[in-house]
Formats: sequence, structure tokens, C-alpha cells
Amino acid sequence: MTAAVARRYGDRFLAAVARRPNERAEDAISAYRSAFRAALDRDGRMCLCGVLGAEAGVLSPEVAEEIVSLW
Repeated sequence: MTAAVARRYGDRFLAAVARRPNERAEDAISAYRSAFRAALDRDGRMCLCGVLGAEAGVLSPEVAEEIVSLW
């Protein structure tokens, strides 16, 4: 179940930061910053993918694989 939640969160995150036509580097950085900030503002917590990525070494193999596949 944790892997499914991570997958769904990751899919939404990647959709939010997807490259857009004629996007400049500054725009891409801004999209990532906005996505991370939205998670913090909405939930009062860090981005799930960031937290799980930092802890990938102690997660179950299934969950760690899902997180690593996002990046």
C-alpha cells in the first residue's frame, strides 16, 4: 500500500513539474519550488517523495524501488 501511495504522489508531483514548451531553466526551478512549497503549505509537511527518498535505505525494497524510479 505504501508503494501505491508513493506512486500516486509521484505521478501527481511529476505532472506538476512536467516540462513545458519553451520552458527556461528558471521556469523549471520555479515549478519544482512551487510543488515542494504546495506540499508544505497544504499538509504542513515536507514533500513525500523527498522524505522517502532521503530514507530509501531503510524502506522495504518495494517502496524504495518506487521512490528511486521517480528520479
